[in-house]
Amino acid sequence: MRRIAASACPARATWPCTTTSWAARTISAAPWPTRPGSSGAFHPRIPRYRRSQTEYDRTGLTGTLQWRPDRATELNLDLMGGKYSNKRYDNYIQAISFGRDMTENGKGQTSIVDAKFDKNGSWTYGKFNGVDIRSEGLVDEYSTLFKQGVLSAKRDITDRLTVDLLFGVSNSLLSNPHRATVQIDAPNVNGFSWDFSKGGVPALDFGMDVTNPNNFSFGPQEANGTVHGNFVGRYLRTSNRLKTNTANISYEVNDHLTIRTGLSARRNSWFNYEVASGGIPTQGLPAGVSLASLTRQISGFGKGLGAGVPSSWAAVDMDKFQAVYNTECHCSSVALSEYVLANQVKRQVDEKIDALYLSGDFKVNAWGLPLRGNVGVRGADTTTTAMQLIKDPAGQLVPRVVEHTYRDWLPAFNVTATLPKDLLVRFSAGKTLSRAEYVDLAPSASINLTGQSVTVGNPTLDPIRANTFDLQAEWYYAKNAMISVGAFHKNIKTFIQRTNELMTYAETGLSNSYLTATGCSITGAQPACQIQPDTQVSVSRMVNTKGGPLDGLEVNWQVPFTFLPGAWSNFGALANYTKVKSRITYITRVDNPRTPANEQLTEEANFIGLSPNAYNLTVYYEDKKFSARVSATHRSSFIRDVLRNANGSDHSFADPSTKVGLSMSYNVTPQLRVSFEAQNLTDEPLRYGKDTERNDTLLYGKSGRSYVLGANYKF
Repeated sequence: MRRIAASACPARATWPCTTTSWAARTISAAPWPTRPGSSGAFHPRIPRYRRSQTEYDRTGLTGTLQWRPDRATELNLDLMGGKYSNKRYDNYIQAISFGRDMTENGKGQTSIVDAKFDKNGSWTYGKFNGVDIRSEGLVDEYSTLFKQGVLSAKRDITDRLTVDLLFGVSNSLLSNPHRATVQIDAPNVNGFSWDFSKGGVPALDFGMDVTNPNNFSFGPQEANGTVHGNFVGRYLRTSNRLKTNTANISYEVNDHLTIRTGLSARRNSWFNYEVASGGIPTQGLPAGVSLASLTRQISGFGKGLGAGVPSSWAAVDMDKFQAVYNTECHCSSVALSEYVLANQVKRQVDEKIDALYLSGDFKVNAWGLPLRGNVGVRGADTTTTAMQLIKDPAGQLVPRVVEHTYRDWLPAFNVTATLPKDLLVRFSAGKTLSRAEYVDLAPSASINLTGQSVTVGNPTLDPIRANTFDLQAEWYYAKNAMISVGAFHKNIKTFIQRTNELMTYAETGLSNSYLTATGCSITGAQPACQIQPDTQVSVSRMVNTKGGPLDGLEVNWQVPFTFLPGAWSNFGALANYTKVKSRITYITRVDNPRTPANEQLTEEANFIGLSPNAYNLTVYYEDKKFSARVSATHRSSFIRDVLRNANGSDHSFADPSTKVGLSMSYNVTPQLRVSFEAQNLTDEPLRYGKDTERNDTLLYGKSGRSYVLGANYKF
């Protein structure tokens, strides 16, 4: 299957400023027009267009064996396997000067020719001279192999006593042996501009003929620092192995009460390895070889994206390029292609969860109403052992191991009342938890030299914990028809959030060898490292925070059109609507230990990734051979990140979206069924914004419509 996506990705950077002196602090420009007062002016960090093309294959196999040696014993073996293979091609045309500092021929060498702002202070139009233009090609090949086996056994000891056992193992392996990027440059171009004034995808004028490959270059860096291209390679391998063993006993005390108890032992092991190669080339293309022979033309790109979007550009052809300049040989004959083992990432998290539970299932009559449900408690001991290779002060990679243990008691209560006229009322309450992601638990340390930031892991993270309450009424008013209304309340006791704080690099406690890995100096020699021990850096980490309440209302309606005549009676509809209100407490500024205490600031905002309003509407047709469904799914705008007013922005967010899809199937024979699916029929775009007042565009993408034709055969 092939999928093509097009997007404009103006990732944003900020310039702290005042209305009169901000330009002088960042880009040489004068005179400067007056702009509306605000917390800052934001420009695209790397304004660019991307065309993405993906080819993927998915195969799967499932099987079940069942054996009953006698009426009281049952054995089951369930096997499942699958493989997903993907090959992705990306091509970018972009301006890179705005994402680099002055030491990298960035903002300090770029001149502003013109600028316009809207009433909210957004920088909607800018024209510049001295901008480096880059065409970038990427190929990314990876596969995921999944295997699972579960052996279960059940034995009726007596008519009332039953024992069941389960032994399961699953393994997921992600292999990414080939990820290569090649970048060709056109330095110091005059007349580059961006225009966000028309909404939607921004118009980028690159100030040059980007279709002419001879306008780009690839070769060694000049003595004055001018760069003529770059290349990057990566190898990645991630595995996740899970083993589960459970033993359960159930005893039917009488017709109204069944007692259940059991033990479980779960062992998870997550492993991740990554190593990179690449850099600014030290040799040029072979004699007689031009970029014209190593590139191809992107065509038909701007269709449907608006005026000002280029329809084509000279793009790196990765197959042709690597046949001449094999950046992926990872060998000494091509400088910088060898993997930098000194900077490898190797991390592992082992998780051990031992649990027990005791519960009772009941059926009673109270106040003339039949009640059924269960009540119980589960206890779980969790121990995580996290390891990562980090550099010691001598620059050697050594393992850092951190162990963390916590215990939870999780009571739960569920009850269903059967009222007259097929009306069911359900209530549930309990304590729940959601454990942290393994990647956040690794005791890692990564440094962004250009962005002057440090990201560290937190192996002592506790899970997200919440007390939950749900009340729902369901009315089955006709055959295959139902209306339900439900309300829920979740009191989130602990939450997991990313925080940022400023400190000098020396205060992070990390080795200086991270800074000098490229051969730069922190002792005054040249070239100087971009980050010095006394450089103030932004340190990012995941922490446990306070959380807050989350309340919601959900309505569902399922109605078959059996009241219509003839074939019309095979139609029906499904609809649901969910409204959620949340008030999560986020840390916007941590308490700096070097300053007076109690400086921590917080903000209440919606739960990240959760839309306050969402609905689905489906119209369907079903008979004995043919079925079809048309569905519309809508979700309102939601917060992607609380930015803690970093660089003058409060939140990043996703715009509202409505997706329309179609699915059909036809039973050719009792064994053979063919199907067809179409997604995103209205070609709905994806847009991320930044800052609720300015509403700056962070990303705008269109993935187009997708179609799938399939067949299913039963034998």
